[in-house]
Amino acid sequence: MGNLICGTLAIWVLHDTGLFALPSTLVAFAAILDLFDGFVARLVKADGPMGKQLDSLADAVSFGVAPALMTVELSQQIDNSSAWFTFLPLLLAVASVYRLAKFNVDTRQSEQFLGLPTPANALFWISVTIIYQEGSFVADHLNPWSINLFVLLMSLLMVSELPLIALKFKEYSWRKNLPRYTLLLLGALSLAVSHFALGSVFLGVPILLLLYLLISVWDRRRNQAYEISGRH
Repeated sequence: MGNLICGTLAIWVLHDTGLFALPSTLVAFAAILDLFDGFVARLVKADGPMGKQLDSLADAVSFGVAPALMTVELSQQIDNSSAWFTFLPLLLAVASVYRLAKFNVDTRQSEQFLGLPTPANALFWISVTIIYQEGSFVADHLNPWSINLFVLLMSLLMVSELPLIALKFKEYSWRKNLPRYTLLLLGALSLAVSHFALGSVFLGVPILLLLYLLISVWDRRRNQAYEISGRH
């Protein structure tokens, strides 16, 4: 419910101000709440099908609708000469809701994700809006064409069958969680380098997303190699 409140407030603040800092902060906080909701539910013995449905409905707002509207606002602030073109980012909301509905009925996603998780998509877009607002050198290359190219790419990744590692830990051994620990370490390093070398921690978020995709592919191939060796 806190996740949902953050997403709703992000939409209201965006509409009221046209600025990105506070809405981005609210979406990021929603992602933190989403990361720990399962842990808290199990801790207080309140996990169940109701929580699963609430989780997806809240995610649809915080990681689907809110980032999509932020991206529409970004595209219009850059160039509003072609109104229909700047509304293409609404596709992010559609792909996010489809992704969440698929997750709820797909029994294959108990140990891994199939398709890019909606929080990862949301964190990518809030980083893009902050990069634009900060006026960094990357902002000079943002235009409706480049934004919509990434809208299509991220939407396809969300509805794809690409196997990706789940970031929620069920236990904490190094051997069973090597890809997760590797991602956390390299991700922290990329964010630190972006902050100290490039002047913005948000420039490291797209790098973090790329690391997530690459490490997931590596983990998939590693597991396939183990399966093949096990047969022999």
